[in-house]
Amino acid sequence: MAACCLAGWTAGSLPATLEYASKSERGAIQALGRRFGCHSCGKWARTSFVADHMPPLSEVRVANRALWRRLLRRPVAQRFYPQCT
Repeated sequence: MAACCLAGWTAGSLPATLEYASKSERGAIQALGRRFGCHSCGKWARTSFVADHMPPLSEVRVANRALWRRLLRRPVAQRFYPQCT
């Protein structure tokens, strides 16, 4: 499946923070990748996966600087999706 198809789908992902994935999260991403495949290209091959922030960190940092988000304390929510290397 392409990333555009998974934009609102959370079954194959983990909640994320602005930090890189922890060791336990990386292990969970490997399992999700084997089960659901890469969120970008859909590959299910026996490959390793990395935790991909969605939406991307650069976009989230810009969006979170918006005054209304800071006043309402509503940061952009991110998720980790498996992405093949």
